[in-house]
Amino acid sequence: TLVLGLWDGYIHLYNVATGKHYSRLVGHKYRINEFDMAGTLLASASSDKTVKLWNTSSCEPVCTMKGHSMMVNAVQIAPHLGMVFAGSKDKTVRCW
Repeated sequence: TLVLGLWDGYIHLYNVATGKHYSRLVGHKYRINEFDMAGTLLASASSDKTVKLWNTSSCEPVCTMKGHSMMVNAVQIAPHLGMVFAGSKDKTVRCW
């Protein structure tokens, strides 16, 4: 899967083998700053101050993580810990 996060807050998924677009994930209100994947789990960090988890197989949202007071710049899935880490312009790192 090729993932593109855009300024409009949408995430587009493409099949690498065929080059075909197969889904648009809608949920963020502002641009996507970063994303990370682990298996079929996608985490997206946005200027809307949230991190969202998505299931790329079903193309459905799993959950929204809130708590930052400014845009979220970085996100990392740590599957071996069962956690997601996010860094924000508010100078904090949160883990869920």
